[in-house]
Amino acid sequence: MDSTTEHPTHSPWSSLKTLIEGQLARPVDRSMLLMVVILSLLGVGAVYSTVAYLADTQLEGDVNSMLVRHLTRLVIAGVVMAVFSVIDYRWLSRYSFPLLVGALLLLCSVWIFGVTTGGATRRLDLVFFGFQPSDLVRITLILRVATLLVKKRSYIKDFGRSFVP
Repeated sequence: MDSTTEHPTHSPWSSLKTLIEGQLARPVDRSMLLMVVILSLLGVGAVYSTVAYLADTQLEGDVNSMLVRHLTRLVIAGVVMAVFSVIDYRWLSRYSFPLLVGALLLLCSVWIFGVTTGGATRRLDLVFFGFQPSDLVRITLILRVATLLVKKRSYIKDFGRSFVP
């Protein structure tokens, strides 16, 4: 076999790049995107109407700082949503177990490095933001259970094998 017909070694990053390029060529569901934008704008309106009172009582009338903070988080969420919308879920499901283990390790790290707020230790303070590993565990657990359901679908279809001990 000559060097021109050899298959290159595939790393997870090269397969991710190939999947992303394929996903970017896919058409966007405009109705879904429109719903996300509308709900986000309604959320901004709701936050703005509620923070006026909080800003007046807690931040000496500075409504803009709370609104800017909310808009910043909304933009970050939009970027994360855009990134995950181009990743094929089948590629992501291959890494569901390591992702879950990593999320559980982060959750355990709250016992050591966690910040106590309001009498509860739930989050980790990272450089620019606070992070609750329980949110990541929730997402990775859903991904892992979905992956297992797909793998065991023939087993689950049989009532005797799936429910009867």
